[in-house]
Amino acid sequence: MSNNLNTQSEMPEPQPKKKRPSVLRLVLTTFAAAFGVQNQENLEEDFSQKSPIPYIIMGVVFTMIFVITVVSVAKYAIS
Repeated sequence: MSNNLNTQSEMPEPQPKKKRPSVLRLVLTTFAAAFGVQNQENLEEDFSQKSPIPYIIMGVVFTMIFVITVVSVAKYAIS
């Protein structure tokens, strides 16, 4: 009988819901990843999110802006 009483205390606590990352957080994470300066704590927090989609979208947007900037600077330097 004492075994039944202990089952309630042995149940794992529910995990708190993860908040979606803010736009600022996504931008900072993208810059840190692009330059390779992300610290371990932030990396673990980013990978603990439910969906990687916001990070993928921000990475694609950052890459497009970066490529456009490099091409524009190269065209300006040549002309």
